[in-house]
Amino acid sequence: MRFLVRIKLFFKDKLVLALSIFSLGFILATWVQFLGNKVEHSPITVLHYNIYSGFDMVGEWRWLYLIPLIVLVASLINFLLASWLWQRQPIWSYLLLTDNLLINFASFIYILNILNYSL
Repeated sequence: MRFLVRIKLFFKDKLVLALSIFSLGFILATWVQFLGNKVEHSPITVLHYNIYSGFDMVGEWRWLYLIPLIVLVASLINFLLASWLWQRQPIWSYLLLTDNLLINFASFIYILNILNYSL
């Protein structure tokens, strides 16, 4: 119960609310993009694209699920740490939430580009 009261106070801060909403938006957009496109279950798919050398990492299609899953877990950990630190050190909380937003944005761009190259 105490945790829910802390979360309600946490979201009264407008910067926290804005960063959390945008971060959640990028998480949802990443998973909609990822699950909306049909991933071919071929033995080899593109996992990384480099502008200098083109496709530089290929592997099984299962590895495409790893990056969004890691980002989702990291986002959850960042959010929990930010809510825990908010009353003690609000600057660290803002830094964690900004980091969360940037990680989710990068993940969205990664999935968008890789799925466009793989399809």
